[in-house]
Amino acid sequence: MSLKEFYKALADGKVERVEFVGALYEKAYAFIDGRKVFIGEGYPRESFTSPISPTQVMAKVRDSGVPWSTAFTYERKKKSE
Repeated sequence: MSLKEFYKALADGKVERVEFVGALYEKAYAFIDGRKVFIGEGYPRESFTSPISPTQVMAKVRDSGVPWSTAFTYERKKKSE
């Protein structure tokens, strides 16, 4: 699902909840009709050179009243032998 499609679904009241993944909210999933849908095309990346960021997406979700959560993944890098 593109970010534009997500915003339309959010405005139409179709989004049940949103899950943001990663310390900088690098990925997001919308739950629509009981299905977990990845928000891909157009989803912003955190960058100090861009005014658009994942936190703006989170703010839109918050302002719409849709529940949201965060999931952090901790990956360990293997030591080189």
